[in-house]
Amino acid sequence: IKEEILLTEAQNLAIEIEGYKNKISTIYNGFNQSIIEYLEPAIEAEFGEFESFGFLRPSELGLLPLEYCFLGTESNQCIVEGYLLSEELFETYAILNISYTTNGGDIDQSFEILHNLLNEGSGFNPVKSELSGSTVYSFQLGMYVYDVDNFLQNPSDWTSYAGSVESLYIEKYALSTIQYNISVLSYYIDALEMDISNYNSAYLEMIEKANYHYVLAEISGEGTFGYNENISLGNSYYENGTNYQQERNNFTDRWLENRTNLFANTSELNSQTEYVGELESIFDQTEDRIAKTLSDSEIAKDKLFETIDELSEIESALITAEGLKSSLLNRSAAYQNGTIDNQTGMYISDEEQNSFTEEVHANSDAKYESAQKDQQEAQEMNDKLTSVSSSVLFISVANMLLGIAGGFATKKEKKKNAMVLLVAGAVSGVIGAIQILPLL
Repeated sequence: IKEEILLTEAQNLAIEIEGYKNKISTIYNGFNQSIIEYLEPAIEAEFGEFESFGFLRPSELGLLPLEYCFLGTESNQCIVEGYLLSEELFETYAILNISYTTNGGDIDQSFEILHNLLNEGSGFNPVKSELSGSTVYSFQLGMYVYDVDNFLQNPSDWTSYAGSVESLYIEKYALSTIQYNISVLSYYIDALEMDISNYNSAYLEMIEKANYHYVLAEISGEGTFGYNENISLGNSYYENGTNYQQERNNFTDRWLENRTNLFANTSELNSQTEYVGELESIFDQTEDRIAKTLSDSEIAKDKLFETIDELSEIESALITAEGLKSSLLNRSAAYQNGTIDNQTGMYISDEEQNSFTEEVHANSDAKYESAQKDQQEAQEMNDKLTSVSSSVLFISVANMLLGIAGGFATKKEKKKNAMVLLVAGAVSGVIGAIQILPLL
């Protein structure tokens, strides 16, 4: 019965252990896919944040490629080089050449995912090649540069970079410059129009006065004092009018020039406003995409951690079950003599089970016969002890009676009583002796 209980419990644990192992196998089979489901959105978010906004954040798992290249310590596997493409105020632009050589580590898969992602884009020139049994991933990345000196000394310092969103800021600055120019030109044009109006009024007034004196000169007649005086005044007014006309024309030329510039800036304003709107839309979509991929990666990461926790719990339960099974088997006589399979808790074969059962039955029969014999011997001993007790009792009574009879014999008046007690003591002693003689 003990063997049946031990082996039944061990077999149940063996079935439970097999279930744990199947669960672990299933989890491990899907584990790599779970990691990929985390890496794909996480890598897209990381690259989008860095390329668009010049921002890098350390991840919880440390499996992202740009994090490895710019924030990691194992720089020998990832090389970051760069050169300046243009260096202008607020518009310093550099090209980064990033390459990674696989070494069989966990990060290799991340660069494969990044390579596939960049193949879907444009301008990154992703290349995958083989070198001495390893895979080399390389790509280019254009970045605006904040700190040129730091960039030239250490291209892998990501804090030197601004993302492509810098182009939006540059175009917004250009837009604000156009708007400022339009404002200034509009002010100049308004002022010039006022000057043109004033000088034109002065010109017309001078011409009107000149014509007036010329008419008076005609009325006065040629050769008269009035004629000469009016001609002189008329010429003076006409000369002043010509000067006003010239100034008016100068202001008009400047007005036309500013007006032309205003039209050009207004036209450029429309196209620049449209371009800035397009860039804002692009970066709004980029931010939305990054937010979504970050959210997707967080969800996938949480599921991954849940899987890891579940795996840890199952492995812990497996260890406990295996320990209990071993403990039960070690207490089994069948296991000790090698007839029980260590994994299943079952008999190795029917023959071994029958052999062990027969051996157990034989041992049980032998123990039963031995117990029967011991019980019989105990009963015989008990009977002997009962006889001894009875004989001792009779002898004790005989001794007591003989002692009393001896006391009575000394007294003359009680000799008759002493004789009776003597006979009774002798009889009791004889009976006790008869009972104890067979036991000796």
